[in-house]
Amino acid sequence: MKNQQTVILLSADAQLSQQYLEELPSPESGVAVVLVGSLREAREAMARREPDAVLIDESAVTQGSLHPSVSDGSLRKAAVYMSRLASVVVVASPERQSEMAELIAAGVADFVSRVGPFVPLAAALMERRLRQCAFPAPPVQKEGAEEDFGEILRHEVNNPLTGILGNAELLLAELRRRPDNSMPQTAQQRLQTIADLAVRLRETVRRLSDDLQNRDLHARMP
Repeated sequence: MKNQQTVILLSADAQLSQQYLEELPSPESGVAVVLVGSLREAREAMARREPDAVLIDESAVTQGSLHPSVSDGSLRKAAVYMSRLASVVVVASPERQSEMAELIAAGVADFVSRVGPFVPLAAALMERRLRQCAFPAPPVQKEGAEEDFGEILRHEVNNPLTGILGNAELLLAELRRRPDNSMPQTAQQRLQTIADLAVRLRETVRRLSDDLQNRDLHARMP
């Protein structure tokens, strides 16, 4: 684990950038936030120091090209490019969520709609991404040709679970912000059930993985 984590805050909106800075972790907590206003500046910052997480606000996506393969205005391409080095949270208008749907489903990026009190939600997702970077799943251990099944279980199941839980939490947060309560109550209850079951399954995977590791440890003891 690094002594200090780095966040790149990509936003061309000065007022909004200040709100992000107030909500994101402070340097005292071990997180350095690098504010950039364009994709080109983000590329330069990433070259100087590899970030742990990147927050992309759509205000900056049209402010220059990140890479020849990333066309201006493409949130998806910018997120894919940055996700090669860091965890990504994208904040954009609701109509752009469909552009990010595939990445959200795959757990590559989180999406926050630019409506209501979205800044605290974006900051909370960034903190979660930073925690995941700080405490990654242990690498798969091998003994001869056999792989540690417990670590495979933890890694392969927890990855999609993180995507399921994150998207359920985002949908619930968006619903709570809507005054018209447009989704039927039964549908909201089912969405809450998805989130609850994802948490329960993640805990079950953790216990199973720990039990398998403990059994393997005892089996190796003389």
